[in-house]
Amino acid sequence: DMGKMAKGKRGSSDVVTDDVSSNITAARWKDNKVVNALSTFTGNEPIQQAKGYCRQEKKRIEIKQPNIISTYNKSMDGVDCMDQNISNYIIFNK
Repeated sequence: DMGKMAKGKRGSSDVVTDDVSSNITAARWKDNKVVNALSTFTGNEPIQQAKGYCRQEKKRIEIKQPNIISTYNKSMDGVDCMDQNISNYIIFNK
């Protein structure tokens, strides 16, 4: 339930993997907001530690994070750089 997850504790997650037919992992993870991801590349394990800031405690904290989310975050830096470079060097065919 999305509403229940949104009200839950940071670092909580629901992960399901279909090992039988398609080897797809679906994950829902709660940070400041709920994040959803699908992957055929990686799954839930190993659980990672993400850094966050707790406003109530006014300090940095570590939050449990499924590997699928961690892998996505790490690879997005490369995609963002590639998109930026492509936009700078667009070649138009006439």
